Amino acid sequence: MRGLTTDVQRKLLLSVGSHRASRPLSPAEVAEAVQTSLNAGSTMQEIAESLHLEGTSVLTKFVRLLNLSPAVRHLVDWGRSESTIGFTAASEVARLSDHEGQLQLCHAGLQHQLGSAEMKQILQLHQRSGRSITDCVTEILRLRPRILRIHVFLGAVNSPDVRRRLAALSQADRDVALRSAVSSAFPRLGKFGCRLGAERFTVTGDEEMSAELAQGGKDFEAAINDVLAEAVSP
Repeated sequence: MRGLTTDVQRKLLLSVGSHRASRPLSPAEVAEAVQTSLNAGSTMQEIAESLHLEGTSVLTKFVRLLNLSPAVRHLVDWGRSESTIGFTAASEVARLSDHEGQLQLCHAGLQHQLGSAEMKQILQLHQRSGRSITDCVTEILRLRPRILRIHVFLGAVNSPDVRRRLAALSQADRDVALRSAVSSAFPRLGKFGCRLGAERFTVTGDEEMSAELAQGGKDFEAAINDVLAEAVSP
């Protein structure tokens, strides 16, 4: 695959078409690597053959992730969790050209633990009816026998220097850094999920976690920024 180092090619092989519990690259990192190879002159078919894929359709889904806003791209993982949007669902969200709509849908996806089928239903309803994403989410949630709610806290990385350092880390390493930062800033916090991009971070959890963050006497975003700046300093 043109334009990629041997190490990146190895990581691609271990990440794409694999059912390993732990993969070296996130879906967004796969998308970036595929696009880099395309820019260097590789074709989709050549990349698919190198990765032992039967066709190029899955690569198209990966590349589509690059249409996601940077505010939500770090949320994409191989499967859904309380702090991540699954790859298949995220590829559907990327069809939205409106970045604000993407943010609203991903936020709802985390808050209500929406599966890929529900995300697709919301998008189809939005496209057919022209109604807002929020209204479409409410409509689809009414079809559920039971509504699950996860609390979602969003924050921005304020320091340009910290952003540069985070951008050089893998998604896995950023997530480890954020988990350590949250635990350090809020030591009484119970179970929580988290994802860290170069510019944005997300922390999710239940009612108890939400209450602790809201009533802990600290500014959530400022506290995380302070600890992150120390964690990634040279």
